[in-house]
Parts: sequence; structure tokens; C-alpha cells
Amino acid sequence: MVFHLLFLLSLLTDKADPEPVKPQIIGGEDARPGEFPWMILIQYFSNDEWERGCGGAIIDHRHIITAAHCWLRKSLPHRVVVGAHNISDENEPSRQIHVPCRFHQHPMWN
Repeated sequence: MVFHLLFLLSLLTDKADPEPVKPQIIGGEDARPGEFPWMILIQYFSNDEWERGCGGAIIDHRHIITAAHCWLRKSLPHRVVVGAHNISDENEPSRQIHVPCRFHQHPMWN
């Protein structure tokens, strides 16, 4: 299955944050495996490894939606991770990797 990516206007930032992500949820609970099957991870290849990019959601069998700023590294290879529960576990059996064939940014995003 091939996924196309749709990018929407981001109201939060105009560039990706280069600092490591720190946990921001206090007192939360881990999701159960398969609890949110529409969630995906977009990664980009940099410095000889796959870096975490942005999250997104499956719209249908061909489209994913995410924030527009997730596509700022256009020159780097990207991939979409589907079905992962632990994004740090490359050998997770439910994990599927897809290479996007097209990216579409909202025409009003600047």
C-alpha cells in the first residue's frame, strides 16, 4: 500500500525544533497496542539513521495528514511508520514501513 502525504497549515511553528523531545505528559497512561491504529510516524533519514519527524493520521488507504512544517526537510528521504506501538523498537511485529510517493502542501501555507 502506498501512502500520499497531505500537509496542512501549521499554526504552532514555522520550523522543526532541533532539540530532543522531553516527556510532557505527567500522570498519563501508555496506549495499548493497536488502540490508535490511525496514528503514524513520519521519519527522515539523516546522519546515517532514521530520525523521528512528525506524527500524523491515516485519512484513507492512500492519504495521511500531518502538519505542514513536517515537510521542511524536503531533500532528505522520508518514510511512514504504521502500526508501531513502541517507535524505538525496529523489530516490532506490527510495524509496517511505507515510502511516500508524493507530498502535497496546502497552497496557503507559507
